[in-house]
Amino acid sequence: MPNNSDAVPVAPSAFSWLLLGAPVVAWSAQELVSFYVTASRCTQGQATVPRAALLDVSLLALVTTVAASIASVRRFQRLTKRSVTQIEGREPDELLALASVVLGVVLTLGVIWGALPAVLVSHVCEGGA
Repeated sequence: MPNNSDAVPVAPSAFSWLLLGAPVVAWSAQELVSFYVTASRCTQGQATVPRAALLDVSLLALVTTVAASIASVRRFQRLTKRSVTQIEGREPDELLALASVVLGVVLTLGVIWGALPAVLVSHVCEGGA
């Protein structure tokens, strides 16, 4: 068994950081834009604009998070030569790819959850009072 105590750790690549950050930025942008559009347009009485804008932003965020999740799974499998169910993440790049997979899946669910009001409610400006 070789001794790896002299091995120098390799820094994760920029692509790994991109895969980690893309779902975070997409989810955050969806939440912030949704709040801004709903708050500004609903007070002006424009009931149709918020729903279309919310659906557009949610679709863009969903595409981003799903694409980053798929790319993260492929990168993890390529780095480890194992399936996702045999997770170890021993190297920094592997660990970052693994974190990207988990974060991408969780934030994809967050984007779907955040888009539900725009999908299910036809007039997002009409609240219960």
